[in-house]
Amino acid sequence: MEVLEEALGARVIEELPQAVGRYQFTHALIQETLVEELTLTRRVRLQARIAETLEEAYGDNAEAHAAELAHHFALAEMAMGKEKLVHYSLLAGERALAAYANEEALVHFQRALAAKEGQAMDADTAALRYGLACAQATTAESRSGLEVVDSLRKAFDYYADVGDVVHAVEVAESQVLWVTSRLSTGLAQIISRALAMVPPDSLEAGRLSVRQGEVLGTEEGDYSGARESFDRALAITRREEDLGLEMKTLASATRVDFHHNSFQKCIEEGLRAIELAHQVDDLRAEIDARYYTSAALIFHSGDLAGASSHATAMLASAERLRDRQWLVAAFNLNGALCQVEGDWAGLRDYTDRGLALRPTDTRLINPRAESEYQVGDFDQGDAYVARLIAVAQQYGSANSDKIRAAIAISFAARITDGWDRLDVAEALANNVLSSSSATPIHTKVAHSALALMAVVRGDAVASGVQYLALQSRSGFTRDCPDQTTFPGYSSCGDTAKYNPAFQGRQMR
Repeated sequence: MEVLEEALGARVIEELPQAVGRYQFTHALIQETLVEELTLTRRVRLQARIAETLEEAYGDNAEAHAAELAHHFALAEMAMGKEKLVHYSLLAGERALAAYANEEALVHFQRALAAKEGQAMDADTAALRYGLACAQATTAESRSGLEVVDSLRKAFDYYADVGDVVHAVEVAESQVLWVTSRLSTGLAQIISRALAMVPPDSLEAGRLSVRQGEVLGTEEGDYSGARESFDRALAITRREEDLGLEMKTLASATRVDFHHNSFQKCIEEGLRAIELAHQVDDLRAEIDARYYTSAALIFHSGDLAGASSHATAMLASAERLRDRQWLVAAFNLNGALCQVEGDWAGLRDYTDRGLALRPTDTRLINPRAESEYQVGDFDQGDAYVARLIAVAQQYGSANSDKIRAAIAISFAARITDGWDRLDVAEALANNVLSSSSATPIHTKVAHSALALMAVVRGDAVASGVQYLALQSRSGFTRDCPDQTTFPGYSSCGDTAKYNPAFQGRQMR
């Protein structure tokens, strides 16, 4: 007590206001100087005492202070071991995820897994792996999703091996990863294994069927298989009167419908899911439904007012969710609406905000590149196209990345009369057409890119071939290879010339 009084008298410390018996250093430099004078051993022992004292003081409420306790037990690791560091880091990570503090959650899970490195897989490690996947999916720059699936698979395999069906199903049905057309990640195999663990008519089977439909339709390109999965989920939903599962099913179905050119069905299912959002609090499902409903309204019916209302609401929900992948999608969607109306300032604002989160996201680079050419800044356009090509030519790049680069190159060539990158665009488009995982909408845009290349080159024969290829496929507002306006793939040519919804709009 005498030391405390001397420190107070010397103004080294001060009592915290409204916290009797608690003190703080008057300046951070004083604290740093005192800490530096302690030996490593004494510092670790002191941290151990602090950690234990705080844990005891918090008692039954310790979980609410998990982040603080994890920090102190990490500093005391040399003296106290890893057990409590891992325990509180796991709790802190899960609490951060629940509060949408995704970046913070990532730090907690990574720290705990580093402490567990070299140890055999156990329940804590599996939970950390699952938490890491959730945090990675919402924060990672990479859009491949492979690192997320790797974490999910490790967690799932552990739970499946020990017979923990509840947690295995939780991992398999998790919708933390936004599935899009790409090289197969292996999610379909995880879901199939989980379905074999549960009764076929159970709610668990319904939720797993939703995820299965999503993966089959967008990652595997199997529309009929996807619709069977969604129909199975809806049958369970109606029998159990589970509105949450119905909303999730319809929202996921909109994604698959859109990728397979079933735009009217996409709109109908999306509007029903959005209606259910008034009764069910499921931000991810609501955002999913609004994104694809809005995109279908732009692409299929030209209802820009309806599309805009959903895009605005989606952005607000994405900002609340604090999920990087959905924020980028929301910026892309709102930017697409600016583009079809010729609002270049608005487009720049949305793409800038999105690229600050994900600098290599082609959903944003593509429309930004095309807009720079449209306003006459060819140097900037070329710079963005170069970024598109760099992403598209990476190993494991998604089909969507490749066709966005191909369509942007073709678009630029039409405006600038520059042919130097057309061979690259042609190779990328043909790569998509030869891919077994390409969905119909990506195939269609690949043909559109090839059609525009033929026009630029003055190749009437090739133009005719691509026209026939597009004419045989449903989905465009008009069967014209020069009109491919939808979020992430932008306009290619004079949109107003072909789409009645855009006629009479003035570019500004």
